[in-house]
Amino acid sequence: MTTELPPFFHGWRSLPNELKLMILAHVLPAGVKINCRDFEVRTRSAEERDNFGITVLPYLACPEISGLAVETFYKQNIVSLEGYTYSDPDRGLYLPPRHLRQYIRDYILIPGRMYAAYFTRLTTLAHGHNLGLPTLRTLELSMAAFNDIDNEERAPIHDLLNAMDVLRFNTRYLKVKYHHGRLYHDFSRPGGPALARRRDSLEGAFLGKMSIAGDQGRIKERYERTRRPIGSYDNIVGRKTEVVEDWPEADEEVGGRWARLTVKEAWIG
Repeated sequence: MTTELPPFFHGWRSLPNELKLMILAHVLPAGVKINCRDFEVRTRSAEERDNFGITVLPYLACPEISGLAVETFYKQNIVSLEGYTYSDPDRGLYLPPRHLRQYIRDYILIPGRMYAAYFTRLTTLAHGHNLGLPTLRTLELSMAAFNDIDNEERAPIHDLLNAMDVLRFNTRYLKVKYHHGRLYHDFSRPGGPALARRRDSLEGAFLGKMSIAGDQGRIKERYERTRRPIGSYDNIVGRKTEVVEDWPEADEEVGGRWARLTVKEAWIG
């Protein structure tokens, strides 16, 4: 018995791959962040599962179009990875399957805290041809420092960064976010003792080691420093995120506490 193919297959097979890719680029989501949890039913809400099941899975599951659909899906979306948790700093990176890495262009790595093991992975990423990401064009890294000024991890991290060479990633554009540690110490002033926030010295040590590969004379860099209010509603009402030129050596943070963020961007000019 001969099975007759639906008209779709005859029409689809008559198209050149270039046109097929254009069609799939139109129907598949674009510019959204995806990670491993997008493919795990138990970690998604019913609405998210329904949306993903309608807009993505049918194209990835149909053998006739799945190959080109996978290529398109990963090329036009942002792959977001979580690296390390506070409780498990030695956990490896959740990298995409190797056969998919050739399609990834935009890549975000969110590691969590600044653990020494993380820098080993970063070095591999920089020196290992981006772990099989040959078409990478943008890379975003995010790092959170330790809060405790006496944390025993801070000194070894300083030593590690001082001994490291600059890591140059094979990408056209790099964004690195550094979330400052909240480092407070007592000091004396007229009227009695007070609590001041110290400048986080790991900011420059870390960001200075992050750059991109290519003609070093053409690389452009830009830094932006912002602070946003944190705490209860009463503490943040009326206070807005502010852009600052630089961080003071000591800041009493009159009026409430702030979360500090420094963003470094590097690109080929």
